[in-house]
Amino acid sequence: MKPASVSLPASLDPFVVKQAEIGASRLVTQLGFPLDDWEDLRQELLVDYLARLPQFDPSRGDRRGFIFGVVRHRAAQLAAEQRRRIRIDNSVPASTASAAEPELDLGLDVAAVVDRLPEQLRELAIALGDLTPCEAARLMGRSRTRVHQLRQQIRAAFVEAGLTPELLHRRGVTR
Repeated sequence: MKPASVSLPASLDPFVVKQAEIGASRLVTQLGFPLDDWEDLRQELLVDYLARLPQFDPSRGDRRGFIFGVVRHRAAQLAAEQRRRIRIDNSVPASTASAAEPELDLGLDVAAVVDRLPEQLRELAIALGDLTPCEAARLMGRSRTRVHQLRQQIRAAFVEAGLTPELLHRRGVTR
C-alpha cells in the first residue's frame, strides 16, 4: 500500500512511523485520498507529532498512548477536512450553483469564524463537524463537561460574528 519511503531522522521512534503509516493508509483506503498523497499524509502526521512532542508529560501517561492519540487526532482532522471537501464538491453541481449560493455563503461565513478561533477551539469545532460531542471528547482526551464548556465558547464566537440561530433559521439551515 505504501510507496518508497523518504529517509527519516534516526532518532524518530519506529512506533511513531508505524502509526503514521497506518493512519496514512487508512486515509487513502477509506476516505478517498489519492494513493499519490500517501507519503504527504504520512509526513503530515509525523510533522504534527513532532510539533506536539514538547507537550508530552510522562507523568500524565505513557509515550505510546501519547503517540497514538496525537497521530489519530491529526488523522481525524484530515478525514474531517476531506469529508467536507467531498460534501462541497458533490453538493454544488454546475447547473445549480446559483441556487446553492446562499448555502455556500454560509459555509464561507462559518469557515471564517472557525479560522479565527483559538487553536483548541478550532480543533474542537472541526471535530464536531463530523463527530458527536462524546466522540470528540474521547478523541481529544477531554471530559464531556470540558467539551460542553468549549462548545459554549464556540457558540459565543458565532453569535459575535452575527451567525445567530435566528439568522441560520432565516437562511433555511435546519441543523
